[in-house]
Amino acid sequence: MMWRLGATGVFRRIDRCLLGLAVVLLFVPGPVAAVPKKPSAADRTLAELRQAAEYGDATAQFRLGVMYDDGQSVAEDAAAAVAWYRQAAMQGHAGAQTRLGVMYLDGEGVSQSDAEAVAWIRLAARQGFGPAEYALGVLYYNGNGVTADVVEAVAWFRRAAERGNGVAQEALANAYVRGRGAPRSLSRAYAWYHAAFVNGQVGARSPKDALGKSMTPGELAEARFHVGAFYDNGLGVGKGPAEAVVWYREAAEGTNADAQLALGVKYAYGEGVIKDAAEAAVWFRKAAEGDQPIAQFNLVSRHISNVG
Repeated sequence: MMWRLGATGVFRRIDRCLLGLAVVLLFVPGPVAAVPKKPSAADRTLAELRQAAEYGDATAQFRLGVMYDDGQSVAEDAAAAVAWYRQAAMQGHAGAQTRLGVMYLDGEGVSQSDAEAVAWIRLAARQGFGPAEYALGVLYYNGNGVTADVVEAVAWFRRAAERGNGVAQEALANAYVRGRGAPRSLSRAYAWYHAAFVNGQVGARSPKDALGKSMTPGELAEARFHVGAFYDNGLGVGKGPAEAVVWYREAAEGTNADAQLALGVKYAYGEGVIKDAAEAAVWFRKAAEGDQPIAQFNLVSRHISNVG
């Protein structure tokens, strides 16, 4: 089991699958036979997996560990899970390092040790493994094996969130709402709740919708600009120029100067929309009138170029 930040700000236990570490079953059990028969294809697959693991294949070792950990088509055996995780973790398998850290955190199949949990999870986090980055953030938030540090916790949440980890995105949004570990920002919270929902955290929709109703028009426009930027840059969500344009337009019509500039750029280069220099100029001018410095510079540069 692992811990996550809930809507109330309290971390609650969740299944390890939410860390993104579940493995698809490699086989399904065959029917019970009344008489002995030759091994099924499923049995041969398990045998082949075990053979690969014994020969040192880290992925096979990790998969066997998950099967023993979760009782997937084998008897649940935490000690066996730890043994296989450790072999894969020693070879640098980030998923195994994270799962092994969780086993130490919970004291399952091994003596409980927050220090060991931190050590293994940190190794995986340093590889840029999103679930481990989120887990390390939780450890810093709670002070498990490290000195509690909400700023450091949020920094790890952010790393995982930017890689598309929905659980971390929701935790980051919560941090922005509370102003704990990050400056309070309802617009950024709205954007991260949106990303979390897109990445499967269905519970993120309710706080997102509530924020949308409570924010001022200016705050909502800023929030929509942030969502557009996520899609524009593929930050925490799949890159989508057309989707970015939709959000930029809503924000731009809400008089957000940054969104007006971004929308102008989209029209200027034909990204997500049909290229239209005249429409780009309209949005650049609106942004400049809204004191957007880059847009103002662009207009001045174009004026000088035309005069020259």
